[in-house]
Amino acid sequence: MELMCADGVHEMWCCVHKDTCVANDIYGRDDIADDPGLFADETKLSGFVMTDAASRFDCCGVVSAWEFQSDFDDDSIDLQVWENVDAANKQATMKAFNSEKVDGLGIQRFDIAEADRIPVRSGDTIGWRAVDADLVKYLLNCGTCTLDYMQEDLSGGVPGTYGAGLQHTFTQDGNDVAETRDFFFRAEVTPGATPTLDNLPDTVSIVNDVADGFLVFTAQMLDANALDVLTASIINIAPATTNFVIEADSGKCR
Repeated sequence: MELMCADGVHEMWCCVHKDTCVANDIYGRDDIADDPGLFADETKLSGFVMTDAASRFDCCGVVSAWEFQSDFDDDSIDLQVWENVDAANKQATMKAFNSEKVDGLGIQRFDIAEADRIPVRSGDTIGWRAVDADLVKYLLNCGTCTLDYMQEDLSGGVPGTYGAGLQHTFTQDGNDVAETRDFFFRAEVTPGATPTLDNLPDTVSIVNDVADGFLVFTAQMLDANALDVLTASIINIAPATTNFVIEADSGKCR
């Protein structure tokens, strides 16, 4: 039995990305330099999700760094990626987050270790939750400001639907708040690590009369981006056959 990807590589795992992220591309605000008009709302403890075009990913990769303007020097923040964004109904599903401690004012940059980088796909977007106080600075009712954001004050507690892997309905969007804002917040992306197989032999032999469901081989799929989800598939070559199947999540070939 010979298993190959479409590009001829002897692997049972194939990742085909039509729009792979370009290293150091920015999503969110392009320029986060200091501006005297910036301010943050220190009276709330809020979660935000951006729904504007500049904040929506249009590629496949991982978040390698986060940057934002901070109004506080002793605070914590959850830096998030959201998927299944439905701005009209103020709903989104939190994919994952990086928790960071803010120890200074002004521009804050957090470079994320490879194993902790959050995977992004086209249509995902950025968000954040201030743990101690709203700290991300923004411009208010300006020429570059937008109503395209969702917001919820979490001062009274974090709802049970607000967490990684859960769909959450936000209480407000920009229209409800009635304020256009330009948040000085952004994510930097890079292509994801290439998954590898460390135990794939050149050939596997079985006798002709084995029962259906016989375990032929288990592929050990590895990825330096620990938050990424790997799936396995068989790419048949001539002559075509449907005699073998592979479990996408476990790599077990039967």
